[in-house]
Amino acid sequence: MGAQVDDQRDEQREVRREFWRMIADAVLLGLVGGLAALAFLAVTDLGTSLIWGDTEDASPFSGSLWWVAACGAGGLLVGLLRRWLKVSDHLVGAVGIIQQGKVDRRGAPAAILVSAVSLISGASMGPFDGGTRSGAALGSWLASRRSRDDIGRSASVQTGVAGSLGGMLAAPFTASILITEVHPRKPRNYIPFLVPNVTAAVVGSLVFLATIGSTFLDVYALDSYDLKAWHFLVAIALGLICAAAARVLDMLVKLVMGFSHRWIPSLPARTTIGGFAFGLMAVALPLTFGSGKSQMAFALDEAGSLSAGLLLAVVAGKLFTTAVCLGTGFIGGPVMPTLFLGGTLGLAAHELFPEIPLSVAFSCTLLAVSGASIKAPFTMLVMVGLTTGLGPVAIAPAGVAILVAYVARHGLRPALLERPVVDLPPAPDSTSSPAARQGTPPST
Repeated sequence: MGAQVDDQRDEQREVRREFWRMIADAVLLGLVGGLAALAFLAVTDLGTSLIWGDTEDASPFSGSLWWVAACGAGGLLVGLLRRWLKVSDHLVGAVGIIQQGKVDRRGAPAAILVSAVSLISGASMGPFDGGTRSGAALGSWLASRRSRDDIGRSASVQTGVAGSLGGMLAAPFTASILITEVHPRKPRNYIPFLVPNVTAAVVGSLVFLATIGSTFLDVYALDSYDLKAWHFLVAIALGLICAAAARVLDMLVKLVMGFSHRWIPSLPARTTIGGFAFGLMAVALPLTFGSGKSQMAFALDEAGSLSAGLLLAVVAGKLFTTAVCLGTGFIGGPVMPTLFLGGTLGLAAHELFPEIPLSVAFSCTLLAVSGASIKAPFTMLVMVGLTTGLGPVAIAPAGVAILVAYVARHGLRPALLERPVVDLPPAPDSTSSPAARQGTPPST
């Protein structure tokens, strides 16, 4: 009996030691992951500002023609880099990394470089992929140094992701909620897994606050309003519209990818043509250019002076450019483009129906398309509160809109859902090609 008690005590001490080792690793991953994400954002922001300057203009056909050549050249560079660095045509995206809890650590630096070039080229993508992949690679490397099993490696990868995203979002709990929500296998005793994630995310956010001092807080600030019962009916209608937009985006990505891979077998040719395509769209509708973060702020500032027709044309253009970028071989995250799509839909709804308060329309749609696309409705609801500055009561219609969009798009069977198409979809032959099954691009 005494020996059994001693064994139990030894086991408990080992569990406690392992937990504190995980916390120590979380601090390290938060620090290094936050710095890595900061470096990624600094490089992409600097490159974008140096090459493109101020592109925020709502006037149709006001873009510069040299944008087309520059975007095409950027697309060519993306394709050549993917070929030279052997970045697979079946790359798992950011959401897939979180879901699987693993990443190609050796191939991550090349993919991150291509993602940075994609963003600097003006692609309709955001930094979500680069930040997620850098943190995941760090977590995977640390797990290998610790000789951890598959479960420990998966936990370390997600902790690394939390560190990077906690910095990029400057909202540590939001990063942790996102990981918990997106991961398909929720542990019954989730606290031991959540605490390291929150720790890493807090440290990562402190890195950003100490260096650049900015957060997502109030980045799209809205005026307060008096909540009415009919606002919830509006939220339901807007949620259905956002679900339809997410569905259209998925269909367009599949269409562009299927067509481009069938008729343009050369990857550099595909990305070059893709660059010309979104460059032409940017000339016609400058608000469709780039990730959409600064363009969304500009459109919100100009609310009331932009016609509903123009805003709907921008939505259609952004759907096209995002599908082209995802379908032809650029690497980046889907959150910022879908955030722009949602916010622009809200502005259009307010212009069409001025009786709907701008704060209601915009908050309901801002992140509903993202929530439906990457299957993280509660994370997006938290982000609505952070980005708009609205209180918990005022964002209630937004919560209804996001949940309606999610249910309308996916139903209530998350265990049976496919991986989101907008998350760097694999090439069309990824389920049948022997090369794809080995994780390498096909010979074509």
